[in-house]
Amino acid sequence: MFIAAASNKIGYGHLSRSLIIADYIYSDSQSAIDFLILSNSQTKDAFKQNLNIKKQYGMRYVENSGDLLLKLGKDEYDAIIVDVMYEGFYFENNSEEIFRELANQKSLVAAIDSLGENSLIEKNETYFDILLRPYVCWDRVEK
Repeated sequence: MFIAAASNKIGYGHLSRSLIIADYIYSDSQSAIDFLILSNSQTKDAFKQNLNIKKQYGMRYVENSGDLLLKLGKDEYDAIIVDVMYEGFYFENNSEEIFRELANQKSLVAAIDSLGENSLIEKNETYFDILLRPYVCWDRVEK
C-alpha cells in the first residue's frame, strides 16, 4: 500500500514518485497495489485526468488525518510506503497519531523523507522500519 500526499497546494510530486515505484513493483510482480491519497476534494478529479494511474490500482482519497486513520484500518499489507512529508504537514495533520498507527501495523513501513527542519530525520522520528532520504547529495548541488 502507498500513502501519498497530493494537492494543488503542495503539488503532485509525492504521488508521482509513489506511482513510479508502484509501476515498478507491479511490472515485476503483478501484485495488488492500493493507494491512500491525502488530498482534498477539489483536486481529486485532476488525479484521474492528469496522472498515469493504472486501473488495477485501488485508489482511495482522504481529506484529513482522521479519515486517513479510519481508511487505513487493520488491513494487512506486505509493506506500506508513506510519502506525505511536506512543509506544513505537522501543522495540518495529527502526524504523531498517524505515525503511531502506522507503527502498529503488521507491515513493513517505509517512509520517504523531506528536507529541512520538518524532515523525519531532523525531528528524530523513529516510527518507521525504513526511512528513505531521496535527496542524496542535495547539499552539494550548485544553486
